[in-house]
Amino acid sequence: MKQIPRISALLVTGLLASQLGYAADLYPGHIAPRCLEIASQLKRFADSNQGSVCRGDIEIASAYVEAAGNELYQEKNELALRSMTYAQHELKEITSTRAYCMRLAPEAKLFLALVITLKSEIEIMGLKAS
Repeated sequence: MKQIPRISALLVTGLLASQLGYAADLYPGHIAPRCLEIASQLKRFADSNQGSVCRGDIEIASAYVEAAGNELYQEKNELALRSMTYAQHELKEITSTRAYCMRLAPEAKLFLALVITLKSEIEIMGLKAS
């Protein structure tokens, strides 16, 4: 029984170390395609909910993520970070405060997590460039 915490600690340490190694390889050409893929997934999510009044909100979040991807390709990292911040705020509003979006909130939370991850990668990339 005492080995379970040790194994868990080793697993967590390994996961953290792998993330730090991954962070060392961040560059705009790596993150931009991921942004565009998330934007595409958000568009498909919006299209699959044609009748929802929240569809436009999701499309706005998608546009921000797509803009971030395009800005990264142009090496405009600060603008990309701003676009991802807007996408994060839009998705946070969808998941928490907009009553007309509550039906779509569980799926939108998954996208929120992805956007937060990509945003943090852009921030790390910016810190490395400084």
